[in-house]
Amino acid sequence: MQARTHRFNATSVRLPLRAMMLAAAMMVAASPAQAAQSATPPPAGEANAAPPAAALKSTPVRGLLKAQARSDLSVQISARVQHIFKREGEAFRRRDVLLEFNCDMLDAEWRAANAAWKARRLKARAKQRLLSYQAAGRLDAAIAAAEAEQAAAEARRARLKVQQCKVHAPYDGWVVERHVDIHETPPPGTKLITIVRRGPLQVEMIVPAAWLKWLKTGEPFTFRVDGLNTRLKGKITRIGAAVDEVSQTLRVYGEVQTPPEQVKPGMTGQVIFGGRQATSGHGRRGGGA
Repeated sequence: MQARTHRFNATSVRLPLRAMMLAAAMMVAASPAQAAQSATPPPAGEANAAPPAAALKSTPVRGLLKAQARSDLSVQISARVQHIFKREGEAFRRRDVLLEFNCDMLDAEWRAANAAWKARRLKARAKQRLLSYQAAGRLDAAIAAAEAEQAAAEARRARLKVQQCKVHAPYDGWVVERHVDIHETPPPGTKLITIVRRGPLQVEMIVPAAWLKWLKTGEPFTFRVDGLNTRLKGKITRIGAAVDEVSQTLRVYGEVQTPPEQVKPGMTGQVIFGGRQATSGHGRRGGGA
């Protein structure tokens, strides 16, 4: 009875051993096929490749239009404002008179300084002639010459003040704001009038630093003005010198063609790269904002 029990236990032990050996053989047989399958590269569509430059270029960014020059005109004299020839929004040409002061007092000071210079100059010439005849000392002649130079400098300073009585436009442009009115006497250095330059506008934008892989000066773009049926052609003119540490972006500057009358500095819009065609500056074919 004991022998039978021992034989039964040995048989029950052999069955699990045979099953384990069979499973190991199947794994060994399947391993070459699995290795070959793992060595096969995945299809091209399943690879997590970086987006191409064309996809990055098609992403629009925001842009801000700025004038090529914006100036706050002031003078270094104190006089009463007599005339203001241009109002806000009006256009002007280079060398046009924008504002004029009443400079009767400054003109009188210049005439007095000029007369004093002429007198000192005559005195210095007389001293030099007497010195040639040994009728005057060298020190007296030198002092007279120095006084003549001082009088000449004072006359030039008085003349420069008179020249500031009329404020001329440094370039073609428009009046943005007037800070004084007629009959006022602003102190020297006070802002009198703010102007902007006419012509091509500057576009300021912020782009990802990764765009430096393809973004270069001269890169063309289209600027779509918000709220207007207008698109403008432009190109990159300058790229910022530093990348923001937190946002990993940088400032980029471009220039658009001379815009139509309704496009003004301060407007915003979309900057589109990637070779999209821009319409004319007057936006005859441009899409709405």
